[in-house]
Amino acid sequence: MVDTLRTLPSRVVILLAASALTALAALAVGTADLPAPTSSALVVVHSGTGWQ
Repeated sequence: MVDTLRTLPSRVVILLAASALTALAALAVGTADLPAPTSSALVVVHSGTGWQ
């Protein structure tokens, strides 16, 4: 439980960064169809790897 609480903030930061990068990529490409599936995929990937 303590480990989960300790790693949560860094995971949130990573997920926010991934979302921001996805949004920037969508703007760069000029398409609005990209964000939803890509963000979901990034969330799954980052959560699955356990990056801290």
